[in-house]
Amino acid sequence: MALLCLAAGMMYAGCSSGPSRLVGGTCASNDDCRDLCATGGDFPGGFCTTPCFDDGDCPGMSVCAEFDGDGICAFPCDSDPYCQDLLEGAYECRDQGTPDGRVVLESVIEEECTGNGTLATVLAGHMADAAIIAEPFGAAITTSQVGVLWFHVRIRGVAVHAAEERRGVNAIEKSYEVMQALRGLEAELNVAPPAPYDRFSHPINLNVGAIRGGDWASTVPGGCVTTYRIALYPGTSVRDLQDRIEAVVAEAAVEDPAIFAHPPEVRYAGFTSEGYEIADDHPLVTTLSGAFARAAGTPPALVATTGTTDAGILGTVGGTPAVCFGPYAERAHAANERVWVPSVVQTAQVMASFVREWCGVG
Repeated sequence: MALLCLAAGMMYAGCSSGPSRLVGGTCASNDDCRDLCATGGDFPGGFCTTPCFDDGDCPGMSVCAEFDGDGICAFPCDSDPYCQDLLEGAYECRDQGTPDGRVVLESVIEEECTGNGTLATVLAGHMADAAIIAEPFGAAITTSQVGVLWFHVRIRGVAVHAAEERRGVNAIEKSYEVMQALRGLEAELNVAPPAPYDRFSHPINLNVGAIRGGDWASTVPGGCVTTYRIALYPGTSVRDLQDRIEAVVAEAAVEDPAIFAHPPEVRYAGFTSEGYEIADDHPLVTTLSGAFARAAGTPPALVATTGTTDAGILGTVGGTPAVCFGPYAERAHAANERVWVPSVVQTAQVMASFVREWCGVG
């Protein structure tokens, strides 16, 4: 059972992390705060706060406390030595209760292509009324995401000695012809994109992710396998996109007799996911938006992404409405990918506030 400690009937600013101009920052006048600067003997150094009627009016982890007959937002105290010294041991604790619902923390090895992570969890029967993935999108909630399809194209050539290169068929070079044909498909998919992807100049991306071919420099390579990733809009079936891919590859082979002699093979493996979207007015989105607004003082952006996450697996396979909300990040998927640590704290505060409202506290 969690305990929320109050100092002599009021909240005290210095006993919790996360002070800001909204709640908890030091001040000399109202100009130093978003709303109100409380001063006087009970607030040494001044205390930024905002009026409230109940805990739901207060941002982040702050709560509504009564002071001189009015409600103000402040942080809960804990019983660490700093807090005890600051308050000279004066504590008055109230039972903060536990969530009426069940909160599950799912920790998986990655959140983007399932594997032994989210998909395995869903298939094991773990479902919920709502899910939040802590994907780093900053001050935004993702409500729409593309699907993703990984596929491999195998080209068979004719291997010969490099001295007789004209007699062979270079499978690596022929792979580039297929690659250019697939670029044509990519261009078609980016014509007149549906909302909300019409906000992007190029929402559907084809990525040539890996290429494996040849044995060494002195033999014309007799085989090459190229691995691709392509996106698809919510509402587009994976099977329809696969049909278009196979048609494009087959047409490229017909146009080049050297390829057509050994028809290329298209194989699907690794990752397949349809697009996913959730309505902006879904209770999950509105409740999480409210929790963010209480913490930051402004509403979050509701965005679409041209990448994909396991929100799609939770929503389409598990029947669990899901969104992404997390800290600020830079250089995604690079070796020096990083997140801004203070935003990790804010994310935790917003999620805690969301849990209190979504599950209720008994």
